[in-house]
Amino acid sequence: MKTILCFFLFSVGLSALGAAGDISQATVTLPYSELRGLLERVQPVSDDRVPPKPPVEVWVQSANYMIDCTDLAAVRFEASFRVVNLSDEWQSVVLVEATEAVRSLDPPDAKLVPIDGGMCLLLEPKAASTVTLGLQAAPILRSVTGRLIADFMTVGAGQSTLELRHAEDPAAVIVTGAVGANREKSEFSLPAGGGPVQVKLYSPEAMQPTQWQATTKHWIRDLGGVMQVSCHLRLNATDGGLTSRAQVSLASPASVNSVTDFGRGGGVRDSMEMTAQGPILHLE
Repeated sequence: MKTILCFFLFSVGLSALGAAGDISQATVTLPYSELRGLLERVQPVSDDRVPPKPPVEVWVQSANYMIDCTDLAAVRFEASFRVVNLSDEWQSVVLVEATEAVRSLDPPDAKLVPIDGGMCLLLEPKAASTVTLGLQAAPILRSVTGRLIADFMTVGAGQSTLELRHAEDPAAVIVTGAVGANREKSEFSLPAGGGPVQVKLYSPEAMQPTQWQATTKHWIRDLGGVMQVSCHLRLNATDGGLTSRAQVSLASPASVNSVTDFGRGGGVRDSMEMTAQGPILHLE
C-alpha cells in the first residue's frame, strides 16, 4: 500500500511540473522512411470557394468608326470592335443596328447574327474577339446647305472614336454627337455611352452668316389719350445659311406678346435679354 501511494504522488508531481513549464521550442526526429510515408498519406486540400463573378459579363473594349468621303461618289464606312467575354457562358453583344447592311466581315468566321433588332457578335466563354465590319454607306442627302454623309448609332465602349477622311475645309465639317475633335476635324472622340452621330459637309455658301429680310405691319390705337402701337414682325432667311439664330433689338418700353411660325419643324425658342440700350429678343 505504501509503494502504490508513493508512485501515485510522483506521477501527479510530474504532471504539475509539465503544466507549469513554458516550452518555447520542440524538436521531433523521424527516420526519412517514416517522414516520406507521412507525406504520401497527406491529401491535397480542395478549395470549395466560388470565385467572384465580374460586375459585367461582356465588355466592349473599343469601338472605332472610319468614314472615307474623299470621293463623294464612293463613300466607305467601316466599324472595328474589340469585345471581351468575362463570363463562363456564351454571350452576345450588339455592334450595329439590324438596319445596317454589312458588306464585309473580318475575320469571315466571326459569329455575327441578328438578334432583337441588332447585329450581335457571339462570344464563347472567356473569349475575346476583334472584328471589322464593312458597312453600306447611306446615300448622300443633298440640301441647300450641304450634304449629309452619314447618320448612324454608336455602341457604348471603353474607347470610341471616329476617323473622318475628307478633302474639305475643316470649317465645313460638322459632326453632331461627337465630344471632341482635332484641328483638321479628321479624328473625333465619341461618347463612351454610345448614341446617334451625324456627319455633314456644308457648302462654302452655307458658311456665311444668314441674311435676314424683315417685313412689318403696325396698328395704332387710341386708349383714352394713350397711344398703343402694335407691330407684327416677320423674318425670312434670304439664303441657306448655317445658322437660323436671330437677334431683334426692341425699344425700351416694348414687350413681346408671342413668337410663332419660326423655323422649320419644332417650336421656336426665344429669350429676352435686358441691356442698357434696350431689350434684345434672341430667337433660335
